[in-house]
Amino acid sequence: MDILLVDDDETLRLSLTMLLENEGYTVAAAESGERALDLAREHYYDLVLCDVRMPGMDGIEAVGHLKDSIADAYFIVMTGYASEEAPVEALRLGVNDYLNKPFDLPLFLEKVRSVARRRRRPTETSGLGLWDMVSSLREYLPGLAAQAEIVEELCLDHDEASSLDERDTDKLRLGAWFHPLASFEQEATESDPPQEVIPSASDPTDELGRLLRELAIPGERTAVAKLLYKALALSKGGVAQGRGCSSVATSDDPAVLAAQNRLVVTTFGGFHLILDGKKVTAKTWQSAKARWLFLYLLTRGGQSVPEGRLAETFWPDSPSEKAHRALVSSVHRARKALNDSDLIVRYDCGYGLARDCDYSLDSEDFIETYVRGGRFHHAGDLAKALECFQAMSELYRGDFVLDCPLRWCSALRDDYRLKMGDAYEKGAAILLLDDAQKSEDWSRRALLLESTSEPAWACLLRALASQGRRDQVEASYQNCVQTLETELNLKPGLALRQVYETCLV
Repeated sequence: MDILLVDDDETLRLSLTMLLENEGYTVAAAESGERALDLAREHYYDLVLCDVRMPGMDGIEAVGHLKDSIADAYFIVMTGYASEEAPVEALRLGVNDYLNKPFDLPLFLEKVRSVARRRRRPTETSGLGLWDMVSSLREYLPGLAAQAEIVEELCLDHDEASSLDERDTDKLRLGAWFHPLASFEQEATESDPPQEVIPSASDPTDELGRLLRELAIPGERTAVAKLLYKALALSKGGVAQGRGCSSVATSDDPAVLAAQNRLVVTTFGGFHLILDGKKVTAKTWQSAKARWLFLYLLTRGGQSVPEGRLAETFWPDSPSEKAHRALVSSVHRARKALNDSDLIVRYDCGYGLARDCDYSLDSEDFIETYVRGGRFHHAGDLAKALECFQAMSELYRGDFVLDCPLRWCSALRDDYRLKMGDAYEKGAAILLLDDAQKSEDWSRRALLLESTSEPAWACLLRALASQGRRDQVEASYQNCVQTLETELNLKPGLALRQVYETCLV
């Protein structure tokens, strides 16, 4: 696997290069974003490790440009300063993962090995040609890319427990990417022209069709096809043995999810936890700090958190030795409350959730759905974007863990509110095209979360005008004027005033 390492810290850059090369990877190191772009123009890289804070072109800008050159690479950003918004910012970048410096080296290598398992490329010439198609899949069918990535992950998980040879494994991974096209092509012949862009006749669709027939025909009994069907079913929350089989619908009911995941955690509208099918009540926790410590580790996405950062986060005013004792005590109490000493793991320099734990976290699903919805919206696929925003609304049952007073939790709470408000704003604008009443409802929801949002006020005025409710347009605008003046000491902007005047015509 070829790795591009971008970091202006020469000592760290040399150390990580040596570490990765000793693991057998090919590493190209760049001291700046500009140098990284030069290297990416000359060579393809499977993995990009990029520092965020660099002089000149920072990591955020560098990643944005690198995605234009090697869009299908796996991106991990590294931050050299403590920030509770680091995981959220990483998602905004559209990267795959993030690491806070100083990071746990075993965890770092584990992440790289995981990428290597998933980026391993076939050796056959025909396979390489198909992988070129995978690289352009997001351009051809961006709406199916997210589903394909989920299926690929599940395929690889099953592959590790099977005895497939390398050729069959490559076919399995390729099938995970191309299989969704089979149902897409069938829908295209039975309905109106799809919103997605179908590859033209000049594309190598004959080879694609051959692969689909080989992997996915009904009744196929090869190990590859069986695993592919299973992975596809799991990605949709069901069980499948082939065409015509029954499936189980997905559900956000904690009781249903508990049967699919060992640990099910909901955070919107209150903190609720189900472990091994049993609810862990608030009374079970011996201290609030133990409870919030476990939630904090859970929201780190499986990353080990250094002891120093945990101490600073939960006991900022305590001497280091006292904070360390309090941390150890809280970990012990959390393990006792969960009745599982292995769920919170002690790593070299910190603590983290056991990496083999199968869990479901609604706030994590919320962020992933927000990112997908934003991508669909940017690509102009408004129907799929609206589906994502609706799914976010169903997940968002209330503010994030409202009873936790800690600063890191408040920061996440505010960020989730902003994201839900943004989704309501975008959704209201989409709905305005054919459902003014529902657009009005979504505009009001957005304003409940952010009362000074001028785009939400503008959409509300348009929705009311579309329903012929001119008197309410006037009342709503005056309400907007008063709100902006009271909360921000501002007057409505020119764009909003123009919308208001247009709605009165």
